[in-house]
Amino acid sequence: MKTNTHIHCKALSFPVPPEAAAVLDAAPSVTLATSTRQLVDLAVCDQVDGWHEVAYEVPGKGRVVELRVCRTLTASTPITSNPTCAAAIRTAW
Repeated sequence: MKTNTHIHCKALSFPVPPEAAAVLDAAPSVTLATSTRQLVDLAVCDQVDGWHEVAYEVPGKGRVVELRVCRTLTASTPITSNPTCAAAIRTAW
């Protein structure tokens, strides 16, 4: 039976799985949103023409865009061009 072991890392004040702690401890910096407003601000902080792209370099494929996010006029709910993410965002907000 696998045990649910959690450990502390430098970036957080609560324990996390060892794999997550290793990633966070190896990161040059970690930003943790402390409010919904800060999370929205961080989600679109480097927007271009109102949109922020979440993209990754994938070996053999190049740049792959996972989703695009924008801030609405009320800044209360982000809009995404990915239907799956849009449903998750609506659920979270």
